[in-house]
Amino acid sequence: MSTDLVQEIQNKIDIVELVAETTELKRKGNRYWGLCPFHSEKTPSFSVSADRQLFYCFGCHLGGNIFTFVMERENVEFREALEILAARAGLDSSLYSGRYGRKREELQKVSRINEAAAEFYHQRLLAAEGQQALAYLENRGVSADAMARFELGYAPDDWRKLLNLLLRRGYSTEDLLASGVVKRSRNQDTYFDLFRHRVIFPIRNISGQVVGMGGRSLDEVNLPKYLNTPETRVFSKRNQLYGLFQARDAVRRLNQVILVEGYLDCIKLHQYGIENTVASLGTAFTSEQARLLKRYAEKVIIIFDGDEAGQRETERALDVMKEAGLEAAVVTLPGSQDPDEYIELLGKEEFLTYIKNYKMNPLAFKLERRLKGAGKLTLMEKLAILQEFYPELGQINSQIEFDSYLVMMGRKLELQERAIYQDYRTWQNHSGTIGINRNRNSGFRNNKEGNENHKNLSFQERLLARMINDRDIFQYVQQTIGIAFFSDLGFCRIAELCSDGLEEGGEGSGTILGQLAWEEPELEAACARLSQLEEESYPSNKDVEEFVEKVKMLVRKKKRNKMLNDIRSLKDKGDFYDFLSIILRADSHLKIEEGGK
Repeated sequence: MSTDLVQEIQNKIDIVELVAETTELKRKGNRYWGLCPFHSEKTPSFSVSADRQLFYCFGCHLGGNIFTFVMERENVEFREALEILAARAGLDSSLYSGRYGRKREELQKVSRINEAAAEFYHQRLLAAEGQQALAYLENRGVSADAMARFELGYAPDDWRKLLNLLLRRGYSTEDLLASGVVKRSRNQDTYFDLFRHRVIFPIRNISGQVVGMGGRSLDEVNLPKYLNTPETRVFSKRNQLYGLFQARDAVRRLNQVILVEGYLDCIKLHQYGIENTVASLGTAFTSEQARLLKRYAEKVIIIFDGDEAGQRETERALDVMKEAGLEAAVVTLPGSQDPDEYIELLGKEEFLTYIKNYKMNPLAFKLERRLKGAGKLTLMEKLAILQEFYPELGQINSQIEFDSYLVMMGRKLELQERAIYQDYRTWQNHSGTIGINRNRNSGFRNNKEGNENHKNLSFQERLLARMINDRDIFQYVQQTIGIAFFSDLGFCRIAELCSDGLEEGGEGSGTILGQLAWEEPELEAACARLSQLEEESYPSNKDVEEFVEKVKMLVRKKKRNKMLNDIRSLKDKGDFYDFLSIILRADSHLKIEEGGK
């Protein structure tokens, strides 16, 4: 696929006209506002920028360009959105296809095979040979409606039943191997069905195509309990989430997703009306899955198994979600029960009440796990645990929340809260940590007629928006403190790319936001959001100067602390000349700080 086609489409299609076909837009200043077509709202928070050809919703935080809009509106992948827009623009995409066209046909063939296999397995579940599988699902409390909605199936206890069916339909063995539903024997001369005597769970991508399957064994002897489709051209476990296709509307509406481990956990929660539930395909939660969730919601509640393996994976998933900018919480069910068992015991309302009352934020969950039985540790072991959590304590904005953690740590470690606080302050003074942005609540809620609540925007975000639109401020900040200070790595990347645009003599960094959104897809939402901020939200010159001075002060403090640590180290080693050299450098550094020459 040539980038020429993308550019031609962007040149011919105006985003305002495209969006106006879906939601009514009203011009206000240099932007257009309307009700978001992707979530339910009464006050317009959906903004479209004509000059940058980007949209952004301050309610659900979805943003992007014309391709993103069509992908979300039509629930399709990029390639399909490209074809839809090419047709709208009067362009023949086949003229730009070449190798892409052949690859697309191959992928479509794999998808058709998977669809045929899923249909076959579902029919077998409802036939006489599927009685054992049907009984298993009924014993697990799965309703007929849920079986139909998730198209559950049964793979017969036969080596070639699906294989023969698909061969009769004209597919080659190579086609079937490529789809993953068939395997080749070790001696390479025979082929057989991958799934045999298993309950089948078709896995659909966000566009609704069957891309893979999971199979639960009905024979506990000499078989893996769960078996998944191998990696294929259309299926990778790390890129998919079970049930997201069925859950996407509820997830978007609630701006929250419940993440569970198993297929049946997901199905049963849907069955009981908790439809914003997805499952992680029984694999370690990945950054790709986190980014996929971020397209639909900001908040995630993790309900993994209560055993040690499940809790360990929960802790790891929390770190992945933090990197992706997701707001995560954890719920641990009593008695190590699975969600599908507990929802059946409590019912929907009590289950949701339990989640509300017992969900923990990531720090509370990690502390609870780490401090279990910690009172019996030695003093040095207790201090090591404290040092492990001090960086996260330093990011807390609420004094009440901070104090509650001190109380928990004191109680679990059997230490005085005051002593812990003093140790924390000592660590803070010696660490030289640069933590400029303490406001993590950078949401865009409570919007009135498209005017976002700027108090909820982080200072760094507002500063970057001004830098992008004010060459002088950009150069002032860049020349005094650089652009690596942003706590958000995406902001750092945007600033870096805008800086390149300025150096190349462009008309201004603001004009390249749309291009950045296209060239760097992971920055698309951030670019769209920044492009929609009004000038009234920008920090004043005085605010910028104060911020710059604060960064400079913290950088100096970090350098000074490093020198002091070097001095202590060399003093212990007895290296006189190196020791004297660092003393002189430290003396010069302190004089500069004090305004000396």
